[in-house]
Amino acid sequence: MKSGDNDDIFITRMLEETYCFMPERESGKLSTDLLAYYIKQDSLNMIETKFDAGQTFKNLGLDYLNWEFCEKNSCFRFKYNETLIDIPANWSFFNKLFVAWQTGREEFFMLSSKGEYAHFWEVFNLLTPYNSDLIFWVSDQKIFLVLMPDEKKALLPELQKKLGLTNEDPIKQAA
Repeated sequence: MKSGDNDDIFITRMLEETYCFMPERESGKLSTDLLAYYIKQDSLNMIETKFDAGQTFKNLGLDYLNWEFCEKNSCFRFKYNETLIDIPANWSFFNKLFVAWQTGREEFFMLSSKGEYAHFWEVFNLLTPYNSDLIFWVSDQKIFLVLMPDEKKALLPELQKKLGLTNEDPIKQAA
């Protein structure tokens, strides 16, 4: 017997056994439907896991705020010390955040004490318990403001990796 014949016999037996274990209502189908059957079964058994950016920030020991977009007044809204703060989405670099949020793109912006938007950094740092660079992360229709104090800046590469950014992705300054 040739090895090709052995392969054919083996494959035939495997198909027969496979059909024996399929539910009766499925077993009468042609073998061409076998792939579709297993794709369907696999999709039923898959557990969808979603990336949780907030949990990632917590695991790294970074403070963060969730932002929402309020369509009623076209503002970003976040809560700080029980106070709701609205920032118009058409202001300055916040428009970039809005476009990313609206189009479903992931964006990573960093705001620091240097650069064209340092005045925004100064205002935000009045609200925080310590001076820090500010990271805006837009993903999956969510917006986060992450505080990155000097003593935690060494975590920046790890954070970028966990967010799915590669070393080639530039850190976008909000400029």
